[in-house]
Amino acid sequence: MDYMTPSKTQRALLDKLIAAAEPGLAAALQSQFEGALVAPEDHCSECFKLKPANRSVRLPRGVGRPVSFDIAETAEATTAVDVLLWHEGGCIESVEISWVGDAHPKLEDIDLESR
Repeated sequence: MDYMTPSKTQRALLDKLIAAAEPGLAAALQSQFEGALVAPEDHCSECFKLKPANRSVRLPRGVGRPVSFDIAETAEATTAVDVLLWHEGGCIESVEISWVGDAHPKLEDIDLESR
């Protein structure tokens, strides 16, 4: 599988995840996302695998598996969406956009709630 630099929309989503995370989690995410490479998921064009450049900073013990982020409530929201970070051994391995509704949201349309 070929990993590559995140696209602008993938990078923007990673930055939104850092901004929405609690401080201890945000520091670990920032460390793992900086310089990370991504690869597309076979089952979805919006979801992606992630290979952290820095695997020495692990997620805090006791974080959910997956780590879940809710989208911000808006008047236009017609779809329930979560952003899920799947991890193993404290390192993020993939970003999944989970939704209930008609259409899978585009990465650029996702706004996250702050924790």
